[in-house]
Amino acid sequence: MSFIISQKIKGHIYLYKVESYWEKESKKAKQRRTYIGPKNKVRGRDVKTVLSELSVKHYGNIALLEDIAEKTQLLKTLQKNFCADYREILALAWFQIMESDADYLFPYWLGDQYLDQVKMLYSTDIAGLYKRIGRNQKAIGRFTGEWIGTMQPIHGIYYDITSFSSYSTGIDYVEWGYNCDKENLPQINISQAQP
Repeated sequence: MSFIISQKIKGHIYLYKVESYWEKESKKAKQRRTYIGPKNKVRGRDVKTVLSELSVKHYGNIALLEDIAEKTQLLKTLQKNFCADYREILALAWFQIMESDADYLFPYWLGDQYLDQVKMLYSTDIAGLYKRIGRNQKAIGRFTGEWIGTMQPIHGIYYDITSFSSYSTGIDYVEWGYNCDKENLPQINISQAQP
């Protein structure tokens, strides 16, 4: 994030362009200042030029999610198994966590986030990424096994619950209830448990 500040030094006011950034090594927010000039000598047009170069990016939610990804070793495991695409996979996951919206809106969201190392992906790029991931079942299996292994989960039961909407009137299992697809139809709920 960038902004302009004025600072009084020995009775004179000077303008500085200030850019905030996150330093990963020290895990602290820092600032970089660029001198613009004395306030009384800088013309309004010069300030407008500097202001037009500024942009505001969101980083708070990203910092939290990056910290979680590091502590759970998600970042390391993704990078190992999907080395070429791991940043984009993570960014798409964060987009879904934060926005829970359609993937075609990802570029607009990405433009507002402080994720400089992530390539801009449009609908066709995202579809291509999903296709590459889907075709690489070995990498998916390795990633899942390694990440579960690093998390050392307690023993339990994992449920996969899916619902299918239906127009049928002859199936006894079709029932009304919350429809996650927002369809005004009854549905069949199927679950699978894995120990």
